[in-house]
Amino acid sequence: MLLLFDCDGTLEAGRPPGPVKLSHLSQLVSKGFVVVVVSESVNCIDLPLEHVVVPGNRLQALLNARARYLNMRCVYVSDNPGDDDNARRAGCEYVHPSNWLGFLETITKP
Repeated sequence: MLLLFDCDGTLEAGRPPGPVKLSHLSQLVSKGFVVVVVSESVNCIDLPLEHVVVPGNRLQALLNARARYLNMRCVYVSDNPGDDDNARRAGCEYVHPSNWLGFLETITKP
């Protein structure tokens, strides 16, 4: 599964901090999930994760990330207005950060 993340308001390293813990992401990567940050925020630039950024064009960043990982279920987690539509247009499912913990539980159940 390909998991794409916004930074600010989504990841705990963002400003404002979001509910998605970096420890969650590390665990997911160790289980074979592909985790990519698609935000140009400087608050998450130093995270030890893959980044795909197109300045000023989040939809294109999503499309570019998606093109790197064809044939994978794609989920985009973001709190930005309109990103639900960007996710749909990029062929991804959308999860609001407020729903992250419930979603995380569903994808990590044995």
